[in-house]
Amino acid sequence: MNERLFRTQFNQMETTEKQALMESLATRYDMTFLGLHAFDRWGQNCTTGIFEKDGREFVFVPGDTITLGWERFAVGLSQNSWEELDYLFQEWEMEQDPEEMIRESMAPIRQAAIGPMLVGRELEELCWEPVTMADPRLTAHPDWLKNFREFAWSDLDSLTMHQSARIERTETGFQICIYNRTDYDALLAGLEKQGLSLPTADEWAYLSGGGCRTLFPWGDGMDYSMRLHWFEDTEEDEDRPYDMEEPNFFGLSIAYDPYMREVVKAGQFTTCGGDGGRSICGGLGIFLGFLPCSPHYKPEVQEDKNAEGTMRETTPDLTRISKYISLILRHKPEVIGIKLDTHGWADVNALLAGISRKYPINRGILEEIVRSDEKQRYSFSEDGTKIRANQGHSIQVDVELPVTEPPETLYHGTAQRFAASIEVQGLLPRSRLYVHLSPDQETAEKVGRRHGEPVIYLVDAGHMHRDGYLFYLSANGVWLTKVVPATYLKRLEDGLKQA
Repeated sequence: MNERLFRTQFNQMETTEKQALMESLATRYDMTFLGLHAFDRWGQNCTTGIFEKDGREFVFVPGDTITLGWERFAVGLSQNSWEELDYLFQEWEMEQDPEEMIRESMAPIRQAAIGPMLVGRELEELCWEPVTMADPRLTAHPDWLKNFREFAWSDLDSLTMHQSARIERTETGFQICIYNRTDYDALLAGLEKQGLSLPTADEWAYLSGGGCRTLFPWGDGMDYSMRLHWFEDTEEDEDRPYDMEEPNFFGLSIAYDPYMREVVKAGQFTTCGGDGGRSICGGLGIFLGFLPCSPHYKPEVQEDKNAEGTMRETTPDLTRISKYISLILRHKPEVIGIKLDTHGWADVNALLAGISRKYPINRGILEEIVRSDEKQRYSFSEDGTKIRANQGHSIQVDVELPVTEPPETLYHGTAQRFAASIEVQGLLPRSRLYVHLSPDQETAEKVGRRHGEPVIYLVDAGHMHRDGYLFYLSANGVWLTKVVPATYLKRLEDGLKQA
């Protein structure tokens, strides 16, 4: 094969030589050559050709031999990413070391020889066909139309009825689509008839990451300055493009939305680039929510041949639903279009209606989640019509906790990597409204061990209380205060053996 079609030689070519090479490819594949374009993103760059054929834009991606897969941080996480993981591991009592947990989700290290490709620049959605409201396939379903009317009066941006129909708000009105099931083998056969193919999982990883050794193309952690799908501040970001949707170093829009599974070529129906939004819906935040978009994330073999790749669970997963409830009641009620009152209460019927668009749920399932939650995260109102999280909010609510005199000593467990910061700044609430403290050393050690090598701090709560600091005791037994200055902290060097 022509060595000039591979990255090292291709990047060294003069512009005129590269132009001629691209024109020869256009002739060979009966495409229109639109010109050369320079793409530069996240420390990688490529000046390459853009083509058009049958209404699609393609870009030439030179081949290369690269290392794929992931086993450890190449640079290391930022403080913001560590703090996000620390919060999540504490919230969900995850026992693993974060790096170990991430490693288990990543494909193994391997060498891959990737050939040169002409690649479609934009993702193309499968199965969903745009239609008008007058389409007889819609009018044959009065229940769909009823749901559409209710949606029109809601604050939601879109409504999807699983493998049935969908409606989305646009600048000019609404866009309606109906679902047409597509078989994976039929998809591959149809593309082959057009002279096209899906990328393999290794090719997808190369197109997405370019051979990067960091967890993401831009580094090991999340860049929290980016505008990201599902996490943007609407008022502040509405005129900004989504950073990950912008063309990457090869000129491709790829792996930018965890809700989008990107279908790849394999022996059976396989996807990369997203998990259908499971992690985000589970309340796992930005870092873990976007982890499936890593070029190193394990390809996911789907259980059926539905080429859209989304599946509805046949039995309720109470853990996943509980995480979704936590996301709604503590952090983002807007994800299902509801609002909390000033005391953090949500209407139970509105909560059930919102969750049911994503998970199977009813009043009985909700009551079982509240009853069986080991940390007693949620409470119903006395009349049972409202529900709220007992503590752990990142949004401004007053859960009506009475000021309570604390015991003389409380404890805080964390990871070794946060010790230096704590011993200067003290304990800060970060994304939460309060600092969370444990009533005993054993609980604090358990909390700290979730995040790595534990460090336990004794909190001189009695002294703080006499100095005017306020303490609160949540309904599930967690002690809360706004801040703990470093002067009230004593590090216990020997773990549970108090010095």
